[in-house]
Amino acid sequence: MKLKKIAGAALLLAPCLFLAACASTAKLPITANWYANTGNANLTGTAEKLVYDVSFEAEEADGFSAEYAGTYTTELVAENITYAEGNPLGYRYRTELSLTGRFTVNGTAGAEFTDTVISEVYFLAAASDLRPIRSEREVRYNAPNPEATTANEASVLSRFRYKVSYNADLTRAEYSFDNLQTATDDADMPTTYRISKDATFLDDAQIFFALRGLDYSRAYTFNTFNPVMQKVASVTSTAPSPLPEYKATFSMKVGENEATVAERTMSAVSLSIAYDGDRSGRSQELTYAACVNSGANTYRNVLLSAKSVPYNALGTFRLTLKEAIFNNK
Repeated sequence: MKLKKIAGAALLLAPCLFLAACASTAKLPITANWYANTGNANLTGTAEKLVYDVSFEAEEADGFSAEYAGTYTTELVAENITYAEGNPLGYRYRTELSLTGRFTVNGTAGAEFTDTVISEVYFLAAASDLRPIRSEREVRYNAPNPEATTANEASVLSRFRYKVSYNADLTRAEYSFDNLQTATDDADMPTTYRISKDATFLDDAQIFFALRGLDYSRAYTFNTFNPVMQKVASVTSTAPSPLPEYKATFSMKVGENEATVAERTMSAVSLSIAYDGDRSGRSQELTYAACVNSGANTYRNVLLSAKSVPYNALGTFRLTLKEAIFNNK
């Protein structure tokens, strides 16, 4: 049963939660708010890097406890994407979660380990609804071992990769899973899932980015392939709450300018998102910079912070922006 492998830290980047809310099911009104000029339709030369601190607030459960600390990095670049309809200029969005952790099992403190989650997703421009083409996620994940009697036995390592690709008219998703822990090839045969055209569809790996394109005036619902539940599911956001004088301290570099660290006051919004399904954690709370001037969108609607309690986790993960590097677009 692969679902046991896709848990804990691996789910920090996947909003597999449950939330009931009233929301629009129409196509999302996506604007390119990741540019200083939100009307920019020229993808050429796009480059952005965001770095977050990851902290963890532990909760002990059934004799287990965990500690984690690390970083989460996102990189956005414009690239030509080769697929069935040609070779258009689109986006490549890469994220990497790197965590150092340790479990304590029945009073035995385990050895330190490293978890990583690396995702890469290709998708088209805002004018094409950020239509996903393909994605891949590779996970190195340690789980607590309830039978541990020594420090070296406290964690059990799993390594796996999954890929999702989409057909030309975005009506089917093809999912494959590869167990990297075995010495022999242990890849599953791809499984195909149908996609409805009734709502915007986003790849799971691009959700945090895509939410930057909303106008934050109401709640929304869109569809995605949930790799944990292994099915196409709807995702709901709450109606955002405005934060007109939000303060955040981080380093920012624009173009060739020097990077500066400062406490910055900006307009922001907070919202929650969730899958409509089971195997859920608590609501994932996100805070984004808000667009005040579409022609001078200084903070480019970046994700400023996030709070997540994944399914089967032993505490709360928090992301906090510490570094933003933008080009002059």
